[in-house]
Amino acid sequence: MRQPDPDKPAQMYAADMTGTLISIVPVTDECVFQTNLTMKEEPLLKLEDNVDILPPEGTSVELVIHVK
Repeated sequence: MRQPDPDKPAQMYAADMTGTLISIVPVTDECVFQTNLTMKEEPLLKLEDNVDILPPEGTSVELVIHVK
């Protein structure tokens, strides 16, 4: 939880302040979904984008998460 205005007691989720939902590395308290990987494992990861199926950067999208 974060307190956006230090002069007011109201708190909100950090993810609501930043718009961060999912993070692979680095993991911060602003993420809703997190990995247990740390920056130590970062050199072992090679993440690639499939630009043929992704919308252009900056495009509004809707992420749908189905829980099993």
